[in-house]
Amino acid sequence: MMQFSRLFEIKPGKLDTFLKWMEKLNNKYRGEALMTLQEEGAKSEIYVLFEGKDGKYYVAGFNESKSGVKRGNPKLPINNEHNQIKEDCLKIVSEPGQILLELRVPESL
Repeated sequence: MMQFSRLFEIKPGKLDTFLKWMEKLNNKYRGEALMTLQEEGAKSEIYVLFEGKDGKYYVAGFNESKSGVKRGNPKLPINNEHNQIKEDCLKIVSEPGQILLELRVPESL
């Protein structure tokens, strides 16, 4: 089940910091990040970047799990750094959302 977390605005001057962190998670810290997702009960985590018509940048976050995602282990440095980056770079601009449509073609087709 895919879940929409929230919509975030990237704070002024923080786009490069946030993009560098996403690159680290995709590359250097990928194995560690995947391990934490597994511990949290998530199958995937997706961040999508948008440039708004207002010239600001926004990020939408999505998680996929079978029964909901647990909070990350605060003892793991990667979780602490991830939370700090989010706090420093992102401003929450929505309440938690809901997925209205999720279509998947079965792998057997």
